[in-house]
Amino acid sequence: MHSADAVLQELTFPSNWENPQSGHYDLVCIGAGPAGLIAAMIGAGLGGRVALVEKQGLGGDCLHHGCVPSKALIAAARRHYQVRNLLEPSGNAFNLQSKSAFDAMRSTRAQLGQHDSVSRICEMGIDVFLGTGQFRDKKSVTVGNRTLTFRRCIIATGSQPARPEIPGLNDITFHTNHTVFSLPQAPPSIMIIGGGPVGCELAQTFRRLGSQVSLVTRGALLPKEDAPVSALIESQFRTEGINILTHSKILGISTGNRNREIEILTSDSGHRIKAEALLVATGGIPSLGELELQRAEVVFDRRGIQVDDRLQTTNRRIYAAGDCIGKMAYSHAADAMARICIQNAFFWGRKKLSRLVIPRTTFTDPEVAHVGITRREAEQREIGLDHFREEFQHTDRATLEGTRNGYAEIHCRRGTDQILGASIVGPQAGELIGIITLMLTNRLPLRRLAKTIQCYPTHSGILKTLADQYTRKQLTPLRSRLLRFLLQHR
Repeated sequence: MHSADAVLQELTFPSNWENPQSGHYDLVCIGAGPAGLIAAMIGAGLGGRVALVEKQGLGGDCLHHGCVPSKALIAAARRHYQVRNLLEPSGNAFNLQSKSAFDAMRSTRAQLGQHDSVSRICEMGIDVFLGTGQFRDKKSVTVGNRTLTFRRCIIATGSQPARPEIPGLNDITFHTNHTVFSLPQAPPSIMIIGGGPVGCELAQTFRRLGSQVSLVTRGALLPKEDAPVSALIESQFRTEGINILTHSKILGISTGNRNREIEILTSDSGHRIKAEALLVATGGIPSLGELELQRAEVVFDRRGIQVDDRLQTTNRRIYAAGDCIGKMAYSHAADAMARICIQNAFFWGRKKLSRLVIPRTTFTDPEVAHVGITRREAEQREIGLDHFREEFQHTDRATLEGTRNGYAEIHCRRGTDQILGASIVGPQAGELIGIITLMLTNRLPLRRLAKTIQCYPTHSGILKTLADQYTRKQLTPLRSRLLRFLLQHR
């Protein structure tokens, strides 16, 4: 085990840990990912007696297998890519050692693991139980030989990687996001199945770290996004030398001496692709298998735990948040859900999941961010939209930095400046989408953005440009004649 991984394990799941004794709690949180941690911290901060149950490691997927390691590796790969592009045009060779990128990722993850350490959580007055939590009845949970009774419980057990039904897949060794970050370095070649955010982020990352990469997906890349977004990312990937096979059906997988061999059926022809490593990134399924939910009279199915709009399960004492409910599988969404659960469980709250405005970002280069309605969703729901769009290549900051690929687009209800959604593909898209999310959450019209002064030169100036487009659209011929009259006669 890498030394940084050993440090992380001792921080979040110490080997010598002894669970507290059985007891009664105001709140029991099962799962210590973003939702469980936030709920436990808020509950303890309000003076409640709180227990937190975790079977693998505090921090959950976000810290160990998701956001933290992937974004650290993405950042290292981007730096390698930028240096290579600077040196190679001048004839200077750039020898990449991807092991350093993986080592840096592990060190950064261990450093951030201190925030979610068992000792730190205990200092907040939370009782930490390490082990598998199982419901005993409607108001108690067991962890080993300990029994925890509760007034309220929040299930936040997250998700686990899905395994697609592909002939031969179960006969070979392959990676998921739970294992790929344990690699010592980038493999010489890797096949990635899945064109969602995880598959796209890691395809570009491994390519930039020196791997030969093939990506296969049954639809378009980033299928939740509108077609122009998918097309732009696909074009960028092809430019960087990634072998892309979209709208493909995988007939089977076999293995030779060293390489995985995958047979692909596409709309035009068949392909046989070989790679030394295989990553399956086809989404996740809720982690519910060991909870014994039926004992607590909590209804669930393969899509997740059944909750109402207030995140209450069929047991009125129990709420659920995060990936385990099968909706909005983002760390920031899990955080928001945890806060809804606490308010509704203890303060007669009427907070609703459906009222949350949840943005999303895919950390490719260029970044892809979205909030609200897409063009495709508007068409399906027969909602008329006006679209305001600007290319990054027309902005000074992007030109100065040489990051001119991409665009920003805001969707307003037709004939109004009521913002219904926005898509941004370009530099710092994940940061820029926060401005539109703020406006959507507070129901601010687009014209307010036109009045907001942005620093020059910044990427956020592109959003003011979109608002100015709306302002110009309001300049009807009659208004134009009136303004011309005033200019000429005053």
